[in-house]
Amino acid sequence: MHTIFSTIKKWVPNETRQRVTDALIKIQYGCLRIMFAIPELISRRYITLHSRPKNARDVRITYDAKRDYSDYAIILQGPIRTADRFTLESIYLYQKHFPGAFIVLSTWEGEDVASVQAARNAGIEVLLNKKPPVPGLVNVNMQLVTSRAGVASARDHGKSFAVKTRTDQRFYSPFALSYMSNLVKEFPAARPHTGRIGGISANSILHKLYQFPDLLIFGHTADVLQYFSAEPVDNDAKLSFLDPKRPFTAECYLCSEYAKKIGYTLKYTREDFLTFVAEQCIIADTSALDWFWFKTGSHYRRFFQARRGMYTDRKYDIDFSDWLDLYRSHFKTSL
Repeated sequence: MHTIFSTIKKWVPNETRQRVTDALIKIQYGCLRIMFAIPELISRRYITLHSRPKNARDVRITYDAKRDYSDYAIILQGPIRTADRFTLESIYLYQKHFPGAFIVLSTWEGEDVASVQAARNAGIEVLLNKKPPVPGLVNVNMQLVTSRAGVASARDHGKSFAVKTRTDQRFYSPFALSYMSNLVKEFPAARPHTGRIGGISANSILHKLYQFPDLLIFGHTADVLQYFSAEPVDNDAKLSFLDPKRPFTAECYLCSEYAKKIGYTLKYTREDFLTFVAEQCIIADTSALDWFWFKTGSHYRRFFQARRGMYTDRKYDIDFSDWLDLYRSHFKTSL
Protein backbone atom coordinates (compact mmCIF):
# COMPACT_ATOMS: atom_id res chain seq x y z
CA MET A 1 0.00 0.00 0.00
CA HIS A 2 2.82 2.39 0.88
CA THR A 3 4.45 1.70 -2.51
CA ILE A 4 1.19 2.52 -4.34
CA PHE A 5 0.84 5.85 -2.54
CA SER A 6 4.48 6.68 -3.20
CA THR A 7 3.98 6.04 -6.93
CA ILE A 8 0.88 8.23 -7.03
CA LYS A 9 2.69 11.06 -5.21
CA LYS A 10 5.44 11.04 -7.84
CA TRP A 11 2.91 11.74 -10.63
CA VAL A 12 0.76 14.29 -8.81
CA PRO A 13 2.08 17.89 -8.96
CA ASN A 14 3.12 19.44 -5.64
CA GLU A 15 0.55 22.22 -6.01
CA THR A 16 -2.27 19.70 -6.41
CA ARG A 17 -1.07 17.67 -3.44
CA GLN A 18 -0.97 20.80 -1.30
CA ARG A 19 -4.54 21.72 -2.27
CA VAL A 20 -5.71 18.23 -1.34
CA THR A 21 -3.86 18.40 1.97
CA ASP A 22 -5.40 21.80 2.78
CA ALA A 23 -8.87 20.48 1.95
CA LEU A 24 -8.40 17.43 4.18
CA ILE A 25 -7.24 19.65 7.04
CA LYS A 26 -10.36 21.82 6.69
CA ILE A 27 -12.60 18.73 6.69
CA GLN A 28 -10.78 17.37 9.74
CA TYR A 29 -11.14 20.68 11.57
CA GLY A 30 -14.85 20.84 10.79
CA CYS A 31 -15.42 17.29 12.04
CA LEU A 32 -13.52 18.01 15.26
CA ARG A 33 -15.54 21.16 15.93
CA ILE A 34 -18.73 19.14 15.67
CA MET A 35 -17.36 16.23 17.70
CA PHE A 36 -16.17 18.35 20.62
CA ALA A 37 -18.89 20.99 20.72
CA ILE A 38 -21.07 19.12 23.22
CA PRO A 39 -18.22 17.79 25.43
CA GLU A 40 -16.78 21.31 25.68
CA LEU A 41 -20.18 22.74 26.51
CA ILE A 42 -20.90 20.16 29.22
CA SER A 43 -17.41 20.07 30.76
CA ARG A 44 -16.77 23.81 30.42
CA ARG A 45 -13.29 23.02 29.12
CA TYR A 46 -11.41 23.74 25.93
CA ILE A 47 -10.24 20.49 24.34
CA THR A 48 -7.05 20.57 22.29
CA LEU A 49 -5.44 17.78 20.31
CA HIS A 50 -1.88 17.02 19.24
CA SER A 51 -1.54 14.68 16.28
CA ARG A 52 1.70 12.76 15.77
CA PRO A 53 2.80 10.44 12.95
CA LYS A 54 2.66 6.77 13.88
CA ASN A 55 5.56 5.79 11.63
CA ALA A 56 9.11 7.13 11.62
CA ARG A 57 9.09 7.61 7.84
CA ASP A 58 6.28 10.17 8.17
CA VAL A 59 8.27 12.41 10.51
CA ARG A 60 9.81 14.94 8.13
CA ILE A 61 11.76 17.43 10.19
CA THR A 62 14.51 19.35 8.43
CA TYR A 63 17.89 20.03 10.03
CA ASP A 64 20.51 22.72 9.56
CA ALA A 65 23.20 20.20 10.47
CA LYS A 66 23.52 16.64 11.60
CA ARG A 67 25.02 16.01 15.02
CA ASP A 68 27.04 13.01 16.13
CA TYR A 69 25.29 11.27 19.03
CA SER A 70 27.80 8.45 19.45
CA ASP A 71 28.32 9.35 23.11
CA TYR A 72 24.62 8.92 23.91
CA ALA A 73 22.54 5.86 24.73
CA ILE A 74 18.77 5.38 24.56
CA ILE A 75 17.39 2.42 26.49
CA LEU A 76 13.85 1.23 25.69
CA GLN A 77 12.79 -0.92 28.62
CA GLY A 78 9.80 -3.24 29.02
CA PRO A 79 7.59 -5.56 26.95
CA ILE A 80 7.51 -4.90 23.22
CA ARG A 81 4.42 -3.01 22.11
CA THR A 82 3.41 -4.62 18.81
CA ALA A 83 0.26 -2.53 18.18
CA ASP A 84 1.08 -0.14 15.31
CA ARG A 85 4.62 -1.56 15.61
CA PHE A 86 4.96 1.13 18.25
CA THR A 87 8.23 0.00 19.82
CA LEU A 88 9.87 -0.69 16.46
CA GLU A 89 8.78 2.65 15.01
CA SER A 90 10.20 4.37 18.09
CA ILE A 91 13.53 2.70 17.41
CA TYR A 92 13.45 3.77 13.75
CA LEU A 93 12.61 7.34 14.75
CA TYR A 94 15.51 7.52 17.20
CA GLN A 95 17.89 6.19 14.55
CA LYS A 96 16.63 8.89 12.21
CA HIS A 97 16.89 11.74 14.72
CA PHE A 98 20.02 10.73 16.61
CA PRO A 99 22.63 9.31 14.20
CA GLY A 100 25.29 7.32 15.99
CA ALA A 101 23.37 6.94 19.25
CA PHE A 102 23.61 3.55 20.95
CA ILE A 103 20.06 2.18 21.15
CA VAL A 104 19.17 -0.72 23.44
CA LEU A 105 15.93 -2.68 23.57
CA SER A 106 15.92 -4.34 26.99
CA THR A 107 12.95 -6.65 27.08
CA TRP A 108 11.98 -10.20 28.10
CA GLU A 109 12.58 -13.71 26.90
CA GLY A 110 9.56 -14.94 24.95
CA GLU A 111 8.67 -11.58 23.43
CA ASP A 112 7.33 -11.37 19.87
CA VAL A 113 9.92 -13.13 17.68
CA ALA A 114 9.30 -11.03 14.58
CA SER A 115 9.70 -7.78 16.51
CA VAL A 116 12.90 -8.98 18.16
CA GLN A 117 14.36 -9.96 14.80
CA ALA A 118 13.31 -6.65 13.22
CA ALA A 119 15.00 -4.74 16.03
CA ARG A 120 18.19 -6.74 15.56
CA ASN A 121 18.03 -6.21 11.81
CA ALA A 122 17.91 -2.47 12.51
CA GLY A 123 21.34 -2.83 14.09
CA ILE A 124 20.48 -2.04 17.71
CA GLU A 125 21.37 -3.94 20.88
CA VAL A 126 18.61 -6.35 21.97
CA LEU A 127 18.66 -7.83 25.48
CA LEU A 128 16.28 -10.68 26.32
CA ASN A 129 16.14 -10.79 30.11
CA LYS A 130 14.78 -13.52 32.34
CA LYS A 131 11.85 -12.38 34.42
CA PRO A 132 12.61 -12.25 38.14
CA PRO A 133 10.90 -14.93 40.25
CA VAL A 134 9.27 -12.17 42.33
CA PRO A 135 7.95 -9.21 40.30
CA GLY A 136 7.81 -6.98 43.37
CA LEU A 137 5.08 -4.58 44.30
CA VAL A 138 3.91 -2.58 41.23
CA ASN A 139 6.40 -4.70 39.22
CA VAL A 140 9.34 -2.67 40.49
CA ASN A 141 11.69 -5.67 40.25
CA MET A 142 10.73 -6.07 36.59
CA GLN A 143 11.63 -2.44 35.95
CA LEU A 144 14.91 -2.83 37.80
CA VAL A 145 15.98 -5.88 35.77
CA THR A 146 15.38 -4.41 32.30
CA SER A 147 16.53 -0.89 33.18
CA ARG A 148 19.72 -2.01 34.88
CA ALA A 149 20.62 -4.40 32.05
CA GLY A 150 20.08 -1.74 29.40
CA VAL A 151 22.02 1.00 31.17
CA ALA A 152 24.83 -1.44 32.06
CA SER A 153 25.16 -2.25 28.36
CA ALA A 154 25.44 1.47 27.62
CA ARG A 155 28.18 1.76 30.24
CA ASP A 156 30.03 -1.26 28.84
CA HIS A 157 29.96 0.35 25.39
CA GLY A 158 31.51 3.52 26.79
CA LYS A 159 28.49 5.81 26.48
CA SER A 160 28.65 8.73 28.88
CA PHE A 161 25.02 9.92 28.72
CA ALA A 162 21.96 7.67 28.98
CA VAL A 163 18.20 8.03 28.66
CA LYS A 164 16.04 5.26 30.09
CA THR A 165 12.63 5.35 28.46
CA ARG A 166 9.87 2.77 28.03
CA THR A 167 8.73 0.64 25.13
CA ASP A 168 5.22 2.17 25.24
CA GLN A 169 6.48 5.77 25.20
CA ARG A 170 8.20 7.93 22.62
CA PHE A 171 9.81 11.35 22.31
CA TYR A 172 9.52 12.98 18.90
CA SER A 173 11.75 16.05 19.23
CA PRO A 174 15.02 15.80 17.29
CA PHE A 175 16.57 18.01 19.97
CA ALA A 176 15.51 15.82 22.90
CA LEU A 177 18.93 14.32 23.65
CA SER A 178 20.80 17.63 23.50
CA TYR A 179 18.06 19.28 25.59
CA MET A 180 18.34 16.68 28.35
CA SER A 181 22.13 16.57 28.35
CA ASN A 182 22.34 20.38 28.39
CA LEU A 183 20.10 20.51 31.44
CA VAL A 184 22.46 18.17 33.30
CA LYS A 185 25.51 20.17 32.19
CA GLU A 186 24.08 23.60 32.99
CA PHE A 187 22.94 22.63 36.49
CA PRO A 188 25.70 20.66 38.24
CA ALA A 189 24.61 18.53 41.19
CA ALA A 190 25.45 19.70 44.69
CA ARG A 191 27.03 16.47 45.86
CA PRO A 192 30.61 15.96 44.60
CA HIS A 193 31.32 13.28 41.99
CA THR A 194 27.64 12.96 41.01
CA GLY A 195 25.49 14.35 38.24
CA ARG A 196 21.82 15.20 38.33
CA ILE A 197 19.13 12.59 37.80
CA GLY A 198 16.62 13.85 35.27
CA GLY A 199 12.91 13.09 35.13
CA ILE A 200 10.04 14.49 33.08
CA SER A 201 6.98 16.58 33.81
CA ALA A 202 4.59 13.64 33.67
CA ASN A 203 3.91 13.13 37.36
CA SER A 204 3.38 15.01 40.59
CA ILE A 205 6.06 15.11 43.27
CA LEU A 206 4.06 17.18 45.74
CA HIS A 207 1.93 14.67 47.59
CA LYS A 208 4.40 11.89 48.55
CA LEU A 209 7.88 11.98 50.05
CA TYR A 210 10.64 11.19 47.55
CA GLN A 211 8.11 10.66 44.75
CA PHE A 212 10.39 11.48 41.84
CA PRO A 213 8.91 10.53 38.42
CA ASP A 214 10.51 7.44 36.87
CA LEU A 215 8.69 7.21 33.52
CA LEU A 216 11.79 8.55 31.80
CA ILE A 217 15.14 8.93 33.58
CA PHE A 218 18.22 10.62 32.11
CA GLY A 219 21.69 11.68 33.17
CA HIS A 220 25.30 10.58 33.09
CA THR A 221 25.34 6.84 32.48
CA ALA A 222 27.04 6.03 35.80
CA ASP A 223 24.40 8.00 37.71
CA VAL A 224 21.48 6.44 35.86
CA LEU A 225 22.92 2.97 36.46
CA GLN A 226 23.19 3.69 40.17
CA TYR A 227 19.62 4.97 40.19
CA PHE A 228 18.43 1.56 39.05
CA SER A 229 20.71 -0.40 41.38
CA ALA A 230 18.21 -0.74 44.22
CA GLU A 231 17.73 -4.21 45.69
CA PRO A 232 14.67 -6.25 44.64
CA VAL A 233 11.70 -6.16 46.98
CA ASP A 234 8.96 -8.56 48.05
CA ASN A 235 5.39 -8.32 46.81
CA ASP A 236 4.31 -6.90 50.17
CA ALA A 237 7.06 -4.29 50.47
CA LYS A 238 6.39 -1.17 52.53
CA LEU A 239 8.08 2.19 53.00
CA SER A 240 7.69 3.43 56.55
CA PHE A 241 7.60 7.09 55.58
CA LEU A 242 4.51 6.71 53.36
CA ASP A 243 0.83 6.63 54.22
CA PRO A 244 -0.13 3.16 55.59
CA LYS A 245 -3.03 3.15 53.12
CA ARG A 246 -0.52 3.11 50.26
CA PRO A 247 2.82 2.25 51.80
CA PHE A 248 4.85 1.70 48.62
CA THR A 249 5.44 3.24 45.20
CA ALA A 250 8.23 2.44 42.77
CA GLU A 251 9.05 6.13 42.43
CA CYS A 252 9.54 6.63 46.17
CA TYR A 253 11.58 3.45 46.48
CA LEU A 254 13.97 4.22 43.61
CA CYS A 255 14.49 7.83 44.66
CA SER A 256 15.04 7.17 48.37
CA GLU A 257 17.38 4.23 47.71
CA TYR A 258 19.40 6.31 45.27
CA ALA A 259 19.71 9.10 47.82
CA LYS A 260 21.14 6.65 50.33
CA LYS A 261 23.59 5.25 47.78
CA ILE A 262 25.14 8.65 47.11
CA GLY A 263 25.47 9.37 50.82
CA TYR A 264 22.53 11.71 51.25
CA THR A 265 21.10 11.52 54.77
CA LEU A 266 17.32 11.36 54.46
CA LYS A 267 15.34 13.33 57.03
CA TYR A 268 11.95 12.08 55.79
CA THR A 269 10.40 15.54 55.71
CA ARG A 270 8.83 17.43 52.84
CA GLU A 271 11.49 20.15 53.01
CA ASP A 272 14.23 17.54 52.86
CA PHE A 273 12.71 15.96 49.77
CA LEU A 274 12.37 19.32 48.01
CA THR A 275 15.98 20.13 48.90
CA PHE A 276 17.12 16.78 47.47
CA VAL A 277 15.27 17.45 44.20
CA ALA A 278 16.75 20.96 44.02
CA GLU A 279 20.29 19.70 44.64
CA GLN A 280 20.42 16.33 42.86
CA CYS A 281 17.57 16.13 40.33
CA ILE A 282 16.10 18.08 37.45
CA ILE A 283 12.86 18.06 35.44
CA ALA A 284 12.58 18.24 31.64
CA ASP A 285 9.31 19.37 30.08
CA THR A 286 7.41 16.71 28.14
CA SER A 287 6.37 19.42 25.67
CA ALA A 288 10.03 20.18 24.89
CA LEU A 289 10.63 16.46 24.26
CA ASP A 290 7.33 16.11 22.37
CA TRP A 291 6.80 13.07 24.58
CA PHE A 292 3.95 10.65 23.94
CA TRP A 293 2.64 7.81 26.06
CA PHE A 294 0.54 5.16 24.34
CA LYS A 295 -1.47 4.65 27.51
CA THR A 296 -4.45 2.37 26.95
CA GLY A 297 -7.62 1.87 28.95
CA SER A 298 -9.64 4.62 30.58
CA HIS A 299 -6.59 6.65 31.64
CA TYR A 300 -6.82 10.17 30.22
CA ARG A 301 -3.17 10.29 29.15
CA ARG A 302 -3.91 8.42 25.93
CA PHE A 303 -5.71 11.46 24.49
CA PHE A 304 -5.16 14.42 26.79
CA GLN A 305 -1.93 16.09 27.77
CA ALA A 306 -3.00 17.35 31.16
CA ARG A 307 -1.60 20.52 32.65
CA ARG A 308 -2.01 21.51 36.29
CA GLY A 309 -3.84 18.32 37.20
CA MET A 310 -6.69 19.12 34.85
CA TYR A 311 -6.71 22.58 36.54
CA THR A 312 -8.37 21.25 39.69
CA ASP A 313 -5.74 21.08 42.46
CA ARG A 314 -2.07 21.32 43.33
CA LYS A 315 -1.29 17.69 42.53
CA TYR A 316 -0.26 18.67 39.04
CA ASP A 317 2.66 17.49 36.98
CA ILE A 318 5.77 19.40 37.99
CA ASP A 319 7.51 21.02 35.01
CA PHE A 320 10.84 22.78 34.50
CA SER A 321 9.51 26.18 35.59
CA ASP A 322 8.36 24.65 38.88
CA TRP A 323 11.69 22.89 39.32
CA LEU A 324 13.62 26.11 38.59
CA ASP A 325 11.67 27.92 41.30
CA LEU A 326 12.44 25.02 43.64
CA TYR A 327 16.11 25.19 42.67
CA ARG A 328 16.25 28.90 43.44
CA SER A 329 14.61 28.48 46.83
CA HIS A 330 16.16 25.21 48.09
CA PHE A 331 19.58 24.82 46.48
CA LYS A 332 22.29 25.15 49.13
CA THR A 333 25.72 26.43 48.20
CA SER A 334 27.44 24.12 50.71
CA LEU A 335 26.62 20.68 52.10
